[in-house]
Amino acid sequence: MNARTISQSEISPSENLRLQAGFILTGVATVLIGPILPVLVARWSLNDAQAGLFFAVQFTGNTASTIFSGWVITHLGFGRSFSIGLAVMALGLGALGVAPWPLALLCVLAYGIGLGITVPTANLWVGERNPSRRAAALSWLNLSWGIGAVATPVLAYGILRNHTLPTLLVPVTAILIVLAFTFTRSRHAAQADVGVITLLEANRWLHRKLSVLLGLMFFLYVGTENAIGGWTATYARRMDLTSGTTWMLIPSLFWIALLAGRGLAPMVLRRISERALLYLALSTALAGISGILFARSMEALMAALLLSGLGCAAVFPLVMAMASHHLSRLSRRQAGPLLACGGFGGLTLPWLVGLISNHATLRIGLAVPWMAVAGMLILTGVVTRSHATAKNG
Repeated sequence: MNARTISQSEISPSENLRLQAGFILTGVATVLIGPILPVLVARWSLNDAQAGLFFAVQFTGNTASTIFSGWVITHLGFGRSFSIGLAVMALGLGALGVAPWPLALLCVLAYGIGLGITVPTANLWVGERNPSRRAAALSWLNLSWGIGAVATPVLAYGILRNHTLPTLLVPVTAILIVLAFTFTRSRHAAQADVGVITLLEANRWLHRKLSVLLGLMFFLYVGTENAIGGWTATYARRMDLTSGTTWMLIPSLFWIALLAGRGLAPMVLRRISERALLYLALSTALAGISGILFARSMEALMAALLLSGLGCAAVFPLVMAMASHHLSRLSRRQAGPLLACGGFGGLTLPWLVGLISNHATLRIGLAVPWMAVAGMLILTGVVTRSHATAKNG
């Protein structure tokens, strides 16, 4: 990496602040469907399978745009790519509050496309400029995402009790438009795609294997996070553990724990290895989701959600750190398909929860994220060993 490349990748303090603000709103958009889903279901009298389409459509757009995000970053640079993503998010969210069914699905598709550009752009940008401390830097970035995720159910509960959906969405849309405009003249370019040419022939199979493993980890994690965050409000309401509209606040416990865990992760990484933290995080998440499945009281459900969020907190930054290192050795254009696996997981697992719930119960449907975390725990050993070999190769 030469001096020119480094200077192109640096983010000024003011731009970093705007990047963090944009990522807070990215967190809002990502989890929005969960807290407002019962409102949308009631508006159009939807069944669980139809409700699950919101998750599927959002992550269809997310996956499709993520596939091409590496191409967008290569040609437009980090700042302008982030600007485009924010603008498309604003378009979808702004129209969602007034669109009828099924046009509302197109609105969700639009802001899903925006998410598929902003999330990989920000993560790759931060990962590239912090090569010696990727996991810690990405934890701080995704802490901003967590702030938005935590705030969303609270905002939805506070606003939708007395107001309509546009009252919630219009201010978010306006801020997204302003932030998008501020990034339009960004001069930050992406690094050139030189890694593939320099890879040794003997290491190519290993790097392909690692790409597949990392893609599967992204698939399972994003699907798990969105299945828990998306369905727990409805789950609590059906368990009759809450009265009125307080069930809207239930997902906040998961996101609050996720937020706290990402704030703690950089400090924990000073004492234990990234591999040890990944094992600990996944084991904690598995225990938490088990608690969700067997909860019979409000207290038990709350404790289980907190434990699940705490466990999930470090998983994405740790896997993203491995992916960032891996992608620094490969073509930038390969970043999109790899990271798109996460969007495909977000598309598939929450929809699968709804589909199973429609034929059985929501409790049985929520066994899907439990199995996903168990799968990630099994994969961790293979991924970390392959990553260590590739790192030294």
